Amino acid sequence: MGDKYAECHKSHENLGGKSDGCQEFMKGYLSSNCGNCGCHRNFHRKVVYTKCRKVHDFKTPNSVDGCQEFIPRGNMGSLDELICDVCLCNKGFHEKG
Repeated sequence: MGDKYAECHKSHENLGGKSDGCQEFMKGYLSSNCGNCGCHRNFHRKVVYTKCRKVHDFKTPNSVDGCQEFIPRGNMGSLDELICDVCLCNKGFHEKG
């Protein structure tokens, strides 16, 4: 299971302290550096899927199953990668933090 990283937050001196606009960490030649912007992985926001928000009982408002973290059911690249092993919901029901 590989971690996913989103936009880069490194402020570049040559851009007046602004970010370079890189939107996604792409594994480069060195596994810890981004292939798009060259920054270290730590400058990119880590995408974490947390609480499940799927309503399981429509009679009771806001009734969720209590799952606190998305854990992929299958290996990377398989269809089961999108299913949570804890609550069996699709990844889309989990909050992205």
